Amino acid sequence: MELLPDLEAAEAGLVDQALAQAVELLINTLITPYDSDAVQTARDAYDALTETQQALVTGLLDLETAEAAVEEQVNKEEAARIDALIQTLTEDSTEEEIEAAREAYDNLTEEQQNLVTQLPTLVTYEQQFASTDSTGLVFFMILFIGVISALIYFVFYKRNKEENEEKINE
Repeated sequence: MELLPDLEAAEAGLVDQALAQAVELLINTLITPYDSDAVQTARDAYDALTETQQALVTGLLDLETAEAAVEEQVNKEEAARIDALIQTLTEDSTEEEIEAAREAYDNLTEEQQNLVTQLPTLVTYEQQFASTDSTGLVFFMILFIGVISALIYFVFYKRNKEENEEKINE
């Protein structure tokens, strides 16, 4: 009767080993350039294993290397997409087109943003519209200074002048 628990434990160990080997096989079939779907399938299979079964997988480092390579490739592709978008801009581009390129850039991860090479071009086109916006600010500042000057003249200078005239007339 004591043989039955040992047999069940051995059977469970064989099942664990077989499942781990199946995942190991998925990992071993990953080759460069890595296919993101194949890498994701291997990751999902590994994550579905129990801790005991995961401990039997020896290719985890290979899987993580493949995942890093896929992520790097995705980052490069996203950065290239934004670079291409920025390269479509011209001096005749509308403010909306430039804002759309900025929004697309801002939606990238930090790693992807670091790979965008055309950012200085985007900033140059953004400045083309920033100078138009600053004209309104300059106009407002001139108007503000004029109002302050008028207040100073009418409140302080004119009042002092009237007070001085009253002192002279006394």
